[in-house]
Amino acid sequence: MVASASDWMIEPFGAGVPLPYRARFTPDELARLREGLVPGESDEKWFVYYHAPYLHFHRSWTGQAVYWVELVVADDGAAVVQALLATEVPAGSADRLRFHAQLLEHTVVTLLLGRDHPFPELPDD
Repeated sequence: MVASASDWMIEPFGAGVPLPYRARFTPDELARLREGLVPGESDEKWFVYYHAPYLHFHRSWTGQAVYWVELVVADDGAAVVQALLATEVPAGSADRLRFHAQLLEHTVVTLLLGRDHPFPELPDD
């Protein structure tokens, strides 16, 4: 099943703060990203959908928009050209923004691509 915005009760993504997250994906990985993620259990924390050229990440329980990732698609896959953290989510320090970039990477790799990836450590700020 390919996730779409209409599959979940979500809040729109308004303004955002840039995150230091960049990544490249193979064509197979891009296909998995485009499928998104619809939570199947109450303990799954994310709803993710792709609406070209953006991946949208929402908290599953509240529908709150958290991350917004812009992809540039090419024959050899895709690359992240911009990632934003919703301004409704407290950003805090530069360390906290790096943590969010790492959490976003963890979420992409583990939940969307199905690979192991360490959970990032929350900074002491």
